[in-house]
Amino acid sequence: MDRPHDRRLHGIGLFCLALSVVVLIMMGPLWAHIGVWSMVLWMGLGGAGMLLLQKGPRPEVPD
Repeated sequence: MDRPHDRRLHGIGLFCLALSVVVLIMMGPLWAHIGVWSMVLWMGLGGAGMLLLQKGPRPEVPD
């Protein structure tokens, strides 16, 4: 059974990963404005997204 908290973590994780893709696409202009911090932002969003997806609900796959 999935708790609402688990589903929310899954949604936030997907949002973080989507945002990291947007940051990756816009890496050129971001690099010009904030430099190496754009790379830190991209890695942090990707890592946070994966962490939240791992803490989310388990997939419903038969054993």
